[in-house]
Amino acid sequence: MTSTIVLAAMLIGLVPGAATVEAEAREILDELLRVDTSHGNESAALRPVAARLVKAGIPAEIVEASAGRGNLIARVRGNGSRKPVLLVAHVDVVPVEGQSWTTSPFIPTERDGFLQARGVNDDKAMAAAFVAIALDVARSRIQLSRDLLLVLTAGEETASPFGMPWLAKNRPELREAEIMLNEDGDLQLSADGQRMEAVVVDVTEKVSTNFRFVVKGKGGHSSTPWTDRDPVRSLGKALVKVGEHRFPARAIPSVREALGLDSRLANSHLGLARIYQRRQKYAAALAEADAALAADPARTDAHYIRGQLLLRLGRKQEARKEMTAAAGVGGQPGAAPLPSPELLQDQR
Repeated sequence: MTSTIVLAAMLIGLVPGAATVEAEAREILDELLRVDTSHGNESAALRPVAARLVKAGIPAEIVEASAGRGNLIARVRGNGSRKPVLLVAHVDVVPVEGQSWTTSPFIPTERDGFLQARGVNDDKAMAAAFVAIALDVARSRIQLSRDLLLVLTAGEETASPFGMPWLAKNRPELREAEIMLNEDGDLQLSADGQRMEAVVVDVTEKVSTNFRFVVKGKGGHSSTPWTDRDPVRSLGKALVKVGEHRFPARAIPSVREALGLDSRLANSHLGLARIYQRRQKYAAALAEADAALAADPARTDAHYIRGQLLLRLGRKQEARKEMTAAAGVGGQPGAAPLPSPELLQDQR
């Protein structure tokens, strides 16, 4: 979810006094990370955020779909000449049980220039950035043509009904928004890095479907089991068939467009690096990024992608160097506002 960090950083870069906004976003992020929201408890994480907003004169409320499962809604007023823009991020995180952590997942730890904690990337950094932007706009008394609606939600990771589904049903004013920005998607440059070729949006996602299998048969004693109609055996066969089943491929229109975009990407080393990166073939992606930099060492986007890949491969010191180059630090070119190296640690 590195695109989450990138979008948040780019938005901060567009705000006057960006350095101050970034510092406050980092402070808010630290507060959010210290609250374990892996199994609910979003209200506890949102209360300090709501207090900050109210102190800055921004009306904010926490609405709960269930006890402790809070959603924050805040509004920075514009002049109403245009419909609102909606900034959405979720503050629940993926559970940590059964995972190997070298640091406490709910105590933010800076190590080797990176920030480690559950939720840094998915999605508390974006939440913190959106809050900091709203605070800065309110304090600066910037005249907006549209209201800025800030919504921080519960229950995204577990597809629960306590977050956006509940808000969509119970808070119809959120539907007034003309534009909504949230996590995922991608920003794609042309092969020469000189123009924006595509802004990729997430139009749908795969969802899970649960099935319950019930097999009935005659009773009996385990000392003399049925050999021709044992329900356990029938159930086992059924589960194997389900596990081996493959649905036929079907490309909906948006998927066809995405595949077409990939075909254009495949014409360049950096494009192939992106494709391999999405498929989690990080070594192959790194080789393509290296080839892109060999052809043009000044490619900021190639440095950035290379940094992401090195981080995935556990080469943190090298990754930090590449992120610094991508951000335009140390004499390296910087084509666009990118996240600070200390904020880039993919710990979901």
